This record gives sequence, structure tokens and C-alpha cells, in this order.
Amino acid sequence: MLRKVNIDAVFVDFMFSFLSEEESTGVNDRVNGLSELFFEVVSGHGDELHSKGDQFLAQILSSGQVSTSEPCRRVI
Repeated sequence: MLRKVNIDAVFVDFMFSFLSEEESTGVNDRVNGLSELFFEVVSGHGDELHSKGDQFLAQILSSGQVSTSEPCRRVI
């Protein structure tokens, strides 16, 4: 389903909002879940990236939350 959504900075910030450090309970589960979800979005057939993989990775890596949030870095 995420492959059908327009991936932009607002969407990436929304996804990372689930890793709010204020709610420390279950953060490891959420980090693991988002990591697996992001992997499935970018994985294609064989060793190839999905056609949306480049766009998705670029938006995630350019997110300001990655540099300021330890859980976001763990997802990456």
C-alpha cells in the first residue's frame, strides 16, 4: 500500500512520529516494525530496488528527524 502513496517529507515525518521518545514503552517494537515496513517498500525482485525505492530512501535520509532522534537513526 505504501508504494501507492506519494512519499514526501510530511509523510516521512508522520511515519517517524510513531517513534515519539515521550512514550518509551514499546519503542523497540516500533523501531523493528518500521524497519521491516521500510525494507518491504524498497525491496524489489531479486537484488533490485523497487521503482519507488530511490524516492522513498531519499525522503527518509533527508528527514530532519534522522539527525535529531535516536530511534529514527535505529530504523535507518
